[in-house]
Amino acid sequence: MLDAALHRRDSTLPSLVFSSANGQVLSMSARHSWIRELFLAAELIHADGTPLVFVSRLFHKPALPDRVCTTDLFHDVARVAPPRRARMFLLGATQKVIDEAARRIRWLYPELDVVGHASGYLRREGGRSKGD
Repeated sequence: MLDAALHRRDSTLPSLVFSSANGQVLSMSARHSWIRELFLAAELIHADGTPLVFVSRLFHKPALPDRVCTTDLFHDVARVAPPRRARMFLLGATQKVIDEAARRIRWLYPELDVVGHASGYLRREGGRSKGD
């Protein structure tokens, strides 16, 4: 994942988008086509939920081997990113939560280049929120 993202850094290709999915994401994607389009546009979506792994065993061969806990994945990447000059942008949660997360991440990983952060409560054009 990190190799693929860094490969694009000095190219004219757009940055890669990596995300996670769980039951809530699937439910939101089923109800809102614009959310579904955002997830389908991602280059990599990892299963952050055991139910997704179980369903994959029923409907897909090969099935997903296991869930990938986003919080574990983040720390794994945060440890290997600095020497490779990888940068991160944090997106998600409420503004208060993401502000605190960014503060803690900068404290835990002072060498990590966190280029910014924003809440996950985005608005679509026309001013409608993601819940509309």
